Amino acid sequence: MRAFFQALLASLIGLALLLAIGFGCSSDSPTVSDVSINNDQPELNEKPVAPGRGENLIDNPGFEYGFSCWQYSPDAGWSISTDNPHGGEKCARYTAPGGSGWVNVELYNADYCCVHIDGNSPRYRFSYWGRMERPDGAYTDSIPTVAWAWLFLAGGTYHTSPMQLTESWQRVSAELTVTGSGCGWIWVQVIGDANEATLAVALDDFELRSY
Repeated sequence: MRAFFQALLASLIGLALLLAIGFGCSSDSPTVSDVSINNDQPELNEKPVAPGRGENLIDNPGFEYGFSCWQYSPDAGWSISTDNPHGGEKCARYTAPGGSGWVNVELYNADYCCVHIDGNSPRYRFSYWGRMERPDGAYTDSIPTVAWAWLFLAGGTYHTSPMQLTESWQRVSAELTVTGSGCGWIWVQVIGDANEATLAVALDDFELRSY
């Protein structure tokens, strides 16, 4: 099942990137207001346990426990950073040195920490925060660094709008109607340009809540 989802994601990536680059993507699209982030981390369980309504369904959403409950690709370049996290003390960071070429990386929750949809509520709100920087100094990006998320929940496929990352933290969110129940997974894809200058990308504070 995971392999099917990954193949589906790969087939859609090219189209999404063309849309993001060809037509541009606003850093405030969709427009959302800032919200307070709950940095209290849940107890990590190897078996999914359905949280109460309104609680965050994502384990270790702010990376305060490192990469526990998360996996990533490629293996090299990812780290847990304490440099300017959005909330709490840590965030996930990917760094590609200049000369690396095009960056195409993924971050997704591990099988043993799947998102548990209990079927009691069909309405959910998903969000996460992202930013990018050029550690080598000023650099004019000819191609935007773009992130977007795909959610595979209870047999359905959902996605957020592409988010063009800047040096300031930005939030993107999506409201979902999910029918059914069962485990699900979240993938975040980031594409950017490290041909001439080092590119660093940070992700933080994932949320998926029923409402």
